[in-house]
Amino acid sequence: MVCGRHHQLPITTPDPTVTLDGVAPYAVFRVVVEGHPEATCTWSSLNAWRVSGIVLHSGVNTLNVRGVDQWGRVVRTVASLTVTKTGNGPPIMRMTADPGSWNAPVEDGVDLDARDSYDPEGTLLGFTWVPPRASRR
Repeated sequence: MVCGRHHQLPITTPDPTVTLDGVAPYAVFRVVVEGHPEATCTWSSLNAWRVSGIVLHSGVNTLNVRGVDQWGRVVRTVASLTVTKTGNGPPIMRMTADPGSWNAPVEDGVDLDARDSYDPEGTLLGFTWVPPRASRR
């Protein structure tokens, strides 16, 4: 999907995420989509960008795309796009561990934290941990 004057029509997709491509003036340091911290911005040239991993919820999604400078100030409003997602989107799993290496001696524990996980439709998530069975040798 390209952000430009000719590509801002409403879009319909069954996909759980969307990727946006576009160009920005040199003053833009990063391209962000408001309300989507999961989105990742990459640059393929000095002014060509791609924002990927934008999670969609079912129904109409309004994506406000902004170009910001290195201090996070909005330099340019790139586009406001409407994307309609058909169907139910899968939950997004975000897991961290302490220690961050996910490795610990047998006698120590690893604390798992999934509180940043969410369902795009807003359904509450529940988690169950079942340790693997010990193998017999």
